[in-house]
Amino acid sequence: MSEKKLGVIGGMGPLATVRFFERIVNHTKANKDQEHIDILISNHASLPDRTGVIKNKDYNIFLDEIKKDIEIMNFSKVDNIAIPCNTSHYFYEEMQAMTDIPIINMIDETCRYIAENKTSKKIVVLGTSGTIETGVYPKYAKKHGLESVVLDKEFMDISMETIYNVK
Repeated sequence: MSEKKLGVIGGMGPLATVRFFERIVNHTKANKDQEHIDILISNHASLPDRTGVIKNKDYNIFLDEIKKDIEIMNFSKVDNIAIPCNTSHYFYEEMQAMTDIPIINMIDETCRYIAENKTSKKIVVLGTSGTIETGVYPKYAKKHGLESVVLDKEFMDISMETIYNVK
């Protein structure tokens, strides 16, 4: 197996981190434990709510806390960092500036995959109000020639409630 190590900054919500880890394990071709990728997971569930931080423009409250996780990843010498939280990607550039380790931008990668593999050029984002209102998906969708469709407020409220209830 490769000697590369993945760092995961999770806990935003914890079940998203569990599902992310489970998908990596389930999609790794391995016949024994030692053939799986080494993964260091920081399940920092006490990170401030990203939507609230963005709405209140209290960015440093989140950035100061996530910097601690990034420092752990630096110390642990991981090769890449994944952050399975859409809303946190609002701070992607600031987080990447904290380290030389590449942080995988899951929104950019998702839009790139759709552009390269799907015939439709429209995407609908189901996310928290923080994810929707910050425009992170339209930014990367446009970069890849996609159109991001925004749902009406009633549907967004249902989506937000569903996401917040799955923790």
